[in-house]
Amino acid sequence: KTIDTIPLKLKSPSALTGDEHGYFYIADGRGIGLYDRDGSQLYRLPDARPGRLVRWGDYLFVALKDRLWAYRLFGGGGGFGGGPQEAGSHYFFSFRCFPSPFLSGLHIVYSLAEEASPRVRIYDVCGRMVKDYDFGRKKPGFYRLVLKPDLVGGVYFIRFEAGRFQWWEKTVRLK
Repeated sequence: KTIDTIPLKLKSPSALTGDEHGYFYIADGRGIGLYDRDGSQLYRLPDARPGRLVRWGDYLFVALKDRLWAYRLFGGGGGFGGGPQEAGSHYFFSFRCFPSPFLSGLHIVYSLAEEASPRVRIYDVCGRMVKDYDFGRKKPGFYRLVLKPDLVGGVYFIRFEAGRFQWWEKTVRLK
């Protein structure tokens, strides 16, 4: 099962994001807290060590070395779901590329649920493949890279493949 995600970068020392139920998730260097509208703390997850994944309601929190990422899960259960749960591997497949439009560097963030050989192919609006990147065999986990493709300005389609996971995104290259 794959779940569509939108990455929300939560930077140190603190960051705030709210959900449709009026709850707020605050992440800092010490952990993640869930707060009600009036500011009262409902729950605190103190351990945000690097590499830990925690599903909390409609969010998946991913602790990396230098920051914490929160992924909003579409098709999730709603609310904060009674507290955090360790996330199993079925939440690991995700892909995002940004910014769009981009000038020189296209940032790609992806995660793998199982060992795979990720590949990014870039197509122009006529459907011709103009770039092909093969990243070799990768272990399960989260990855971030910056591609600097030599492309003319225009609309492009990014195809990401990793094992049984495939994803398309549209982006615009400015010159």
